Parts: sequence; C-alpha cells; structure tokens
Amino acid sequence: MKRLLLILILTFSFQSLTKADDIRDFEIEGMSIGDSLLDYFTEKKIEKERSFYMLGGKYLDGYSKISIKENNKIYDSVVLYFESDDKSYTIQAISGRNYFNKNINECYKIQKNIVNEIKTIMDSSEIIVDKKKKHSRLPNSYVTSTYFYLNESDITISCYNFSKKDTQSIDRLSVIVRTEKLNIYLRATK
Repeated sequence: MKRLLLILILTFSFQSLTKADDIRDFEIEGMSIGDSLLDYFTEKKIEKERSFYMLGGKYLDGYSKISIKENNKIYDSVVLYFESDDKSYTIQAISGRNYFNKNINECYKIQKNIVNEIKTIMDSSEIIVDKKKKHSRLPNSYVTSTYFYLNESDITISCYNFSKKDTQSIDRLSVIVRTEKLNIYLRATK
C-alpha cells in the first residue's frame, strides 16, 4: 500500500503540468529552479546548513547545497543547489531523494513510472536511457538513469543500488532538475 501511495504521489506531482518547455516548470516539494531559497528558509538556516557541492569525491567551491530532511511531503530528503557567492540564493538544481532499504526493485518500479510521466510532458526533450552500469567510484555498486535534456538543462531520474562492500549508503531514487548554468560549470570542472 505504501508503494502504491508513493507512486501516485510522485506521478501526480508531475501531472499538474500539461507540457513543459522550460526546466523552471518543474517543482520538487513546491520549489522550482529560479526560486530564491530565502522564500522558504531564513538566511541563518541556509548559512548554517550549507556545504559545497561534491562531485566524484571532490568538493566544488563554486556551488553550495543544503539538504532538507524534515517536513517533506513526497521525498525523504531534498537537496537544493545554488551558486556559492549568490546572496539571493537562487536555486540552480533540486534533487528529491527516496530511500529503499534492501528493496531496489521498488526503486526501479517508481523510476519507470516517473520516466513515463515525464515523457508525456516533455515533448521537445532529448531522452537518454542508461541501462544498469557500475557506479563511477564504487566498484560493487550500480546506477540506472534516464536523462531528459531540454537545451542544456536536464532532469535525471536514477536508482542507486549500493553494495555494502563499498559504502553504508542506502539504495535510493534520485530525481534531479539542473539548470544549463550548473551543467556548464560541472562540465568545465571535469
């Protein structure tokens, strides 16, 4: 029953959009790309919770993030990314995450439903589906992703199947929406 409820909530969270032509049309937990974090949190909370963006095991000081684990309706946690020197704290990426303890197949089912829903509202996007592949840094762990590209912005829906040989992380679903600006920065840092 909990699985059915989660699938319905995730599906209906995207259904309010008829057709999406801009990455800012998508919301996760009521927040969108381009919103100011100050609309949702105090500056004191943002500064207290912020840390640098991490990619491939290395911190990138150009972008910061905060994680929200309480008061979410759909996701177990939400991670919000913004430029480190932006005093408006404009959201450049949002990641909603749900965790699946010893139940990766549940993650795959929900991922498939979200992908199918996004396909119906993102007519003009390029879609790339990655089959299950090894995690880039964890040799016994796997990730399965679908990418929707709209210009240089993207939405990525991934299931992470973590091995206890690699990490204590719990398997998870990740739905992330990223701006063109952040994607250009990330490509330049590789």
